[in-house]
Amino acid sequence: MMATKSRQWLTRTIPVEMRNLVREAIHGPVVDELRLVHRFMRTPSDMSLAERVVIDVGAQVPDAHSRFARDGWRVFGFDPERDPQNDFETFCGSYATPECKTAGVAYDRAPIEQVNLLNVDAEGKELVVLQRFPWDGVKPDVVVCNFEDGKTGNRFQHLADFLVMQGYQLLVSEWHPITCYETAYRWRRYVPYPCQLVSPHAWGKLIAVQGCDELARLRGMAQA
Repeated sequence: MMATKSRQWLTRTIPVEMRNLVREAIHGPVVDELRLVHRFMRTPSDMSLAERVVIDVGAQVPDAHSRFARDGWRVFGFDPERDPQNDFETFCGSYATPECKTAGVAYDRAPIEQVNLLNVDAEGKELVVLQRFPWDGVKPDVVVCNFEDGKTGNRFQHLADFLVMQGYQLLVSEWHPITCYETAYRWRRYVPYPCQLVSPHAWGKLIAVQGCDELARLRGMAQA
């Protein structure tokens, strides 16, 4: 119990970049899908950084949105399990003015015409979140979504097929099955979808982009 609380405290207080540097010094290169997506999306664009938008569903730790907030992106954080306002201000208050609303309120009241990144880490509710997203009106440039077949709401196949139905090309980041939450997790591979997981108990992230060219560019950056 004490080890778990210590890990949670470290996650909440130490910036992700610093944690990655420590891990890389000890264990070698660290796989960080959101760091990859951050590099992927920092290419020249007609849209200023201040006009770019991140929707972070499950904003429990700063890893997902801190990099983007520091770049001046508008970040909407929503944690379906807890009060989003307190958590989000703790994590990103020093980087940007947080705009924390539930998913429905954010779309109903905020002037969002485009979402550049949708990140979903909803502890087993990923498919529900995706199904309730207003795809007809807003289509994110990139979607990052957790999967873990041990949780009924984020089965790999269901999530991947749903995103494909929305017109995305997918890169799968597959990790070895979790045997103990107190030990370091082990990454396995990046692989384009459709594919089969090496282990039925694997977990990881789906990175969804628009178009084959964008997928090829993402794969090239992932392999660099």
